[in-house]
Amino acid sequence: MWSVLSQSSNDYELLVIDDGSTDHTGAIAGNMAEKNSSISIVRIPHSGAGAARNEGVRRARGKYVIFLDADDYWTNPGLLEHLREKLHHREVDVVMSQMDKFNPYYIMLQMDWEAQLLVINQVLCIVDYQPDGMSSRVFRQYEDSPVSFGMLRLQFRQMPDIPFWFRYRQCMHYVSSWLFAVKQHRSDLRAPFFIGGMLLAFLPGVLLHLYIIFRNRRDHK
Repeated sequence: MWSVLSQSSNDYELLVIDDGSTDHTGAIAGNMAEKNSSISIVRIPHSGAGAARNEGVRRARGKYVIFLDADDYWTNPGLLEHLREKLHHREVDVVMSQMDKFNPYYIMLQMDWEAQLLVINQVLCIVDYQPDGMSSRVFRQYEDSPVSFGMLRLQFRQMPDIPFWFRYRQCMHYVSSWLFAVKQHRSDLRAPFFIGGMLLAFLPGVLLHLYIIFRNRRDHK
């Protein structure tokens, strides 16, 4: 949040989506919001990163939206001014830049099918992975946020010219995510029986599902 508040431009709104946090996130963000009218706090039940982003998009009032995860920060206090200048001269729907330590190429491909894409070949955001952060708890996330991961697998499957085994792995992961969603009484994911190619991956997906449960229970001890 400090990397946003440190921007030279103040023409923005900062939406903090508190996705059912159990630490001091809500209190810290709330204290900052009391001192800055640009900050709004939105509290929702824990639903995963995808649902939190969707909630932010629904509530955003600006023309453009920028996502920042808890372990991301902007490197340049003039970032918003820089983007404003770029967008002023081009009619684009999406801006994608390099990100230090992480390059979401699958997102670039998905966006490029549907929108005018402006690629900036410089680092604007740093993803600062923490020892106890999201990347170290990926198996836990598979179980806690099955809808977000399931939707991601569907996106992967739609990529053009991908190898068969890559598509097959996405089907396995989707089956596992769907089973977790069913356990949580979530209806956001379609049953895999009605999605082409999923039946062949159903049994391996069930085995993957059981392995994730085993890993999470073992690591929790």
